[in-house]
This record gives sequence, structure tokens and C-alpha cells, in this order.
Amino acid sequence: MRKLGWAFTIGLILVQPGCLIFDKTGGLEMSRDKTALPANESARACKTVGENLANQGHVENAVEQLLKAREYDPKIDVSSSLARLYGVLGKDKLALDEYTRAVAANSKDTALLNDLGYYHYQRGNWPEAKTWFEKTVALDAKMDRAWINLGLTLGMMEKYDEALRAFEKAVRPAEARCNLAFVMMTQGKRDKARELYVEALDLDSGLALARTAIARLDNPAQDDQSQKRK
Repeated sequence: MRKLGWAFTIGLILVQPGCLIFDKTGGLEMSRDKTALPANESARACKTVGENLANQGHVENAVEQLLKAREYDPKIDVSSSLARLYGVLGKDKLALDEYTRAVAANSKDTALLNDLGYYHYQRGNWPEAKTWFEKTVALDAKMDRAWINLGLTLGMMEKYDEALRAFEKAVRPAEARCNLAFVMMTQGKRDKARELYVEALDLDSGLALARTAIARLDNPAQDDQSQKRK
């Protein structure tokens, strides 16, 4: 197996068949040791290695280790990690299957629900995204990230008043208008976006983001030249 770079702690030097271990050079290789740990310990070890591989960006290797963990212990909780990784790999059916399994086991995990909403948001499934973001903020009304995501989703659905209210749950009114203006810019509604940036400046005259955006909207040719020089 190709050796991978590592930044794991010494506690991950594990020896069990099927899971990755450190070799003498500090790389990773597949264990060939035949002295098996108990199945539940082997499962936890593979899960830990898989999660660390995922954090380092080794997505396919991470999936392999998480699936190996499930082989050792079918009850181990790896669905949420697999769902996110399958999403990265573009394996949508597998991702949704794992999200369904994860939510069934952890229906109040707000990070998981938010991730599922964002999964749908990235794919333009606005109603599905809205459903999951709403469930997230219903469980944790202080989760700013979910309110922002909900605002973006509502904006993409052209529910602008609702989007603004969602943004205002997470940021100041002036910043909320900038967020909504950004959505409208992506939809080609430059005049409406400009109005929102002006409103933002009325609320906070020192908001540089709004001032810069208005300057670019008023001088599109100059902005084009600026982009070309980058």
C-alpha cells in the first residue's frame, strides 16, 4: 500500500489486522500482524485512524478504514463521517444512505443536521436544505452558522423577507442586508442588491463591505479591470 504522510499522535501506533499503522519511517502501512484485538477495540482503532486520515484530506483511505471499523463492529457510529466523505467524493447515493442512517441514530445532533442541510444546499436542493436547517435552529437557536445557511437557502428560494430575518438571527442588521445583497448578486439582481447595500450603510456608515460593493456596482468597468489585474 502507498505510504502516506502523517501527523498522528503516538497513541495511534496500533497493531491489528486490517487497520493502518506506522512503519519505521513514520509512514503508514497496512498491518500484517495476526494477533487480533477484540472486535470492538479493532473497530475503535480503525475509526480513529479513519477520522485522522479524513482530517488530513486522505478521503478514500479514510472511507476504507471507516468501513473496516464497521466490519469489526456493525454497531459502531461511523455513518456521519462516511456521509460527509461520500459527499466529498460525489457518491451521492451512498452519502444520502449514510446521512439517513446517521440521523436515525443521532436525530438531535445539530452539527450533523446542519451538514445534511448544506449537502442539499450545495446541490441546489433548496426545499430539502431549508427543512434541515430549520430543524437545526429549532434544536439550537444560537447556532449562527445554521441561521446563515438558512438565510442563504431562503434567499435562493427568493423568500427574501424570511431570508433577512434568518440572517438577523446571526449577525447585525447591516450585515444581514449585505448577506442578502450577496444572494441577489448571484441571481443577477444588481439593482436590488445595491438598494440593500445602501440600507446597510444607512444602518452602519462604517461598514466597508457595503461601501466597496456599491463602488463596484457603480463602476463595473473599473471592477472588471481590477479583476483582470489579479
